[in-house]
Amino acid sequence: MHQLHTARCLFRRRAFNTNYKDGANYTLANVFMLAYPYGAPDINSGYEWSDTDAGPPDNGSVTACWQNGWKCQHAWPEIIRMVAFRNATRGQSVTDWWDDGGDAIAFGRGGKGFVAINHESGALSRTYQASLPAGTYCNVQNNTSVTVNSSGQFTATLGSNTALAIYAGKSSC
Repeated sequence: MHQLHTARCLFRRRAFNTNYKDGANYTLANVFMLAYPYGAPDINSGYEWSDTDAGPPDNGSVTACWQNGWKCQHAWPEIIRMVAFRNATRGQSVTDWWDDGGDAIAFGRGGKGFVAINHESGALSRTYQASLPAGTYCNVQNNTSVTVNSSGQFTATLGSNTALAIYAGKSSC
C-alpha cells in the first residue's frame, strides 16, 4: 500500500480533483488509474464549461468528438491506449516499483507490462528494471519503440508531464 500512497501524494500535490482543464494533471492521473491494479476505473467524458452549473452544449446532443464543445476524454490517445494496457495486464500484480521521492514513478505489472510517469518539471532519463521478456515493445503513449534487454532493463527519457507504457503483445507501433 506504500506504492499507492506514494502515487496518491504525487497527484494530490498537483490537483485534488482534476478535469480536462488541468492538462497533464488530468491525463497522467488517468494513465495511473488505468495502469495500477486497484478499484474499478471510470473514465468520464464531457464538455467544455466555464460555469460549474452549466449544462451540456447542443442540449446534450453529441454529433462528433472535439466539436461543439465536446471534449471526449474517453478517446484521448493517452487514455484510450491505457485501456488496452489495463486489459493486457489484468490479473498481474505490481512489480519493479520505483519512485524518485518526488513526482516520478514507475512500476511493472508482472511479466505483462510496465508504466513510467514523469510528473516532474523537467525530463527524466534512466534505466528501468522490468519483469518483461526481452524484446521490442511499443510505447503506447507516444508510439515509439522500446527495447528491453535480456536482463529486463531498458533506458528511456520521458519529457516533463509525460508517461511511458509498454505491454506484452504490443510490439509494433
